[in-house]
Amino acid sequence: MAYPETRFAVEKSVQPYYDVLEKEGFEIKKGIADMDYSFEATWGKGKPVIGMLAEYDALGNLSQVAGATEHQPIVAGDNGHGC
Repeated sequence: MAYPETRFAVEKSVQPYYDVLEKEGFEIKKGIADMDYSFEATWGKGKPVIGMLAEYDALGNLSQVAGATEHQPIVAGDNGHGC
């Protein structure tokens, strides 16, 4: 399910990440760097250590039907994901 939320208002968009990571046994620290929906997920101890950056916010006016190769908004002027 997609929730095209922009910038720092990604309350619904972040929840699937929390759900999957918690289900897989990760420890989640929320609110990293004073950003409400940033998080750090840790599993295990020692090495290897793997880091990842994911952006899950939407951009304005990028609503798009999945798989379409031409501009085909789901909702004209609505938010969507650019990558």
